[in-house]
Amino acid sequence: MRKERLASFKQRLLDKQRQLADGVDRSALYGKDQEDDAIKDLGDQANTAYTREFFFELGNGDRRLLRDVVAALQRIDDGSFGNCERCGETIGDKRLEALPFARYCIDCQRLVEQEERATKRARSIGTCCSAGPITPRPCAGCATSPSRCATGTRPSPFSSDC
Repeated sequence: MRKERLASFKQRLLDKQRQLADGVDRSALYGKDQEDDAIKDLGDQANTAYTREFFFELGNGDRRLLRDVVAALQRIDDGSFGNCERCGETIGDKRLEALPFARYCIDCQRLVEQEERATKRARSIGTCCSAGPITPRPCAGCATSPSRCATGTRPSPFSSDC
């Protein structure tokens, strides 16, 4: 990659890093800047807790993105910027223009996302903790399988073995 183009990506990444760092700091301050819960009623305490959680999650997304930006800056420094971390091929110019912190080429990104979806799906229906498979339990209201129950009276569609 040409030096001018690399310098352009580096400047964009540094600007993004600065922007994200400010956002993370700001969201952390908003979360901490809530008033003392001791003098509030239960509704105010719930609202404060929600607001803190909201800003915490907002900051989490920014922190993940910030890690990606810092990693891209490191790849510029070590000479591997623009190469897919999975297959080693060159990441397309359009992809890098859109996401200068991209870690994977478009084909590998699709594979990574498919693997993440499959893992998430397996977790939601497959296993829990180290206890092994989660087994559906009959509905408490009508004794049918959880997938066919229309009453909605079962407390949980899964056994509580774990």
